[in-house]
Amino acid sequence: KKLLIFDFDGVIFDSTKVATDYLRTLFPLATEEEIRTILIGNFHESMERLTALYPSQDTEEEKILRRERYAKNKLGVKTYAGMINLLNDLHAAGYILTLNTSSANANCIPLLDREKITHLFDFLGTKEIAKSKVEKFKLIQEANYMRPEDTLFITDTLGDLEEAATDNTPTIGVTWGAHTRDILTSGGHKNLVQVVDQVDELREYILKL
Repeated sequence: KKLLIFDFDGVIFDSTKVATDYLRTLFPLATEEEIRTILIGNFHESMERLTALYPSQDTEEEKILRRERYAKNKLGVKTYAGMINLLNDLHAAGYILTLNTSSANANCIPLLDREKITHLFDFLGTKEIAKSKVEKFKLIQEANYMRPEDTLFITDTLGDLEEAATDNTPTIGVTWGAHTRDILTSGGHKNLVQVVDQVDELREYILKL
C-alpha cells in the first residue's frame, strides 16, 4: 500500500470543534442530531440539505464576516501529536501521500504551509477539485496508476467511509477526530480494514502492510 490518501480535518489537524461551532452558527435552528449527521453523509450534500431546511436570513456581508471568522479560527488549530513526524517518515520511506478533503484551499493550504508539510503531498484534493470524495478517489488512483485495493484511505468520519466504500477503497478509521469507534463501525462497511485510537497505532498498521 504505497499510495496513502489522508483526510484533513479530524485526521491531521485538530479542527473538529472549530468546524462544529461554525456549523452551529450557520444553522442555529438545527438540532444537535442534525448537526452531527452532517458528517455521516457527503459533507457538501448534507450542507445543501440543511441549507434548504434552514435558509439563512443573513445579509451577504454577514455571511462574508462569518466565513472570515471561521477561517481565522481554523488557522489557529494544531496538528495531532505525532502526525507531522508520521507524515515526514512516510514520505521519506517512499510512500505517495495525497489529500482528499472537503475543505477549501483557503482553509487548508495555509495550515499545511504553516507546518511546512505541503511538499509532502503529491495531490491536494480540496473542495475546488471536486465536492465528491468519490471523484477525487478516482483522480488520485488513476493519476498514480493504482487500483482502489492498492491504496489506503485514512479518515475520521462515517460519511468518508461510505464514499470510500463506493469503489471499496480500503480505509482506516481514526477515533481522535469527529466520530467514535462505535459510529465508524456502525455501518458494517467491508472496506473498513482497521480502527485506531492513536497516531502510533496508525503508523504501526501502515508500516506492516
